[in-house]
Amino acid sequence: MRADIQGYIERCDKCNTFQREKISEPLMPTELPEYPFQKIALDICEYEKHLYLVLEDYFSRWLDIVPLSSKSCKSIIRALKPIFATHGVPQYIRTDNSPFNSEEFIQFGRDWGFKLITSSPDYPQSNGMAEKGVYIAKQMITQILKRNIDWQKALLHYRSSPLTSLNNVTPSQLLMSRSLRSELPRTIESLKPKVVDLDSFRKADDSLKQKTKSHYDKHVQKECEFNIGERVWYRQHNRWNPGLIIKKLEEPRSYLIRSRVNSKVFRRTTKHIRKDKSTTEEIVN
Repeated sequence: MRADIQGYIERCDKCNTFQREKISEPLMPTELPEYPFQKIALDICEYEKHLYLVLEDYFSRWLDIVPLSSKSCKSIIRALKPIFATHGVPQYIRTDNSPFNSEEFIQFGRDWGFKLITSSPDYPQSNGMAEKGVYIAKQMITQILKRNIDWQKALLHYRSSPLTSLNNVTPSQLLMSRSLRSELPRTIESLKPKVVDLDSFRKADDSLKQKTKSHYDKHVQKECEFNIGERVWYRQHNRWNPGLIIKKLEEPRSYLIRSRVNSKVFRRTTKHIRKDKSTTEEIVN
């Protein structure tokens, strides 16, 4: 009887449409880049009607917060150029979609020589580094406004603070191989350039990510793989819709899906895709 009921639910379109969202999938740690500023994450933080561009380097955890006049590409590009002039152009930039997936920003990438990687729609968690950067930025901005602190000085202190889980090195040491001088007393010797032991740092980074993954994965479901032509259900507007897998993308867990209702094409991560158990038939596109 239970099997019959389960089978009916799996074949019922209305039941499938209004099923709950999937449980989170296993954490996929981001591989540490080969060098500082090779890969950065970008996001826009909005706080009390003020806009800020948040940038974080995947290697050094260097954080930048730049006030924006608007969410337009022109405003974002204007904020990025001085940063690139200082630290060089990253090879990869990871972002959410709008406004970074606009033709203007893509052309900016072509002109300056970086590759844009966007997260799947409705799933900004896949851009975890930027999500973390925005959280830190909001905490920092809150304290700055409450205490009337110079936000540039707050950034200086953040970049000079030891990363306790990563051998106590600072973002500035990882990015520039030197400590930053502030109003706090420092010896001349401590301010001289010193290269970080990268092998030791990489081991610490890997250990931290594996511990985080082990803790996170205790309450997740097994990751799903999908085949080209497979019938599925995909998540949109808080409901499940019937679709067909038409392409597996370069980005991990990311697919293009064609709607079986109106033939529109959507990009989704596996968190927002379910297998259609009403049929085992696969359709070749």
